[in-house]
Amino acid sequence: MAKYKRIGECKLCGQCCRELSLEVEKEVKPGLDKRTAAKKVKESEINLYKRRGYTNIKCSKVTWLSKKEVRFSLELKCPHLVKNKCTIHSVNGFDKKPGPCREFPTFGVRRPEGCAYRFRKY
Repeated sequence: MAKYKRIGECKLCGQCCRELSLEVEKEVKPGLDKRTAAKKVKESEINLYKRRGYTNIKCSKVTWLSKKEVRFSLELKCPHLVKNKCTIHSVNGFDKKPGPCREFPTFGVRRPEGCAYRFRKY
């Protein structure tokens, strides 16, 4: 498998925080029909992010990976972004940011238009 190295530097534009897109893969509870199982998994993930303060959450159509595993994406806007600055980062430092924020961007994750990060194969 090819390896990729992240290159570039963050321009601090805040675009990734305004257009946060997360890929979610989850197992579904056995005994439920597909439609109900998918709905429950999506609702659970949406509620998780609502409790964390995220709003305007959009969810893509569910793709079934197997009889008991689904994949979908969530699009949300970060509640910690104020005037294009991360309030967690500015007050508590980079290490206190949520995992997806510290790791962004990783190879294969959609980057917002204009993002200065790129990936180079090595």
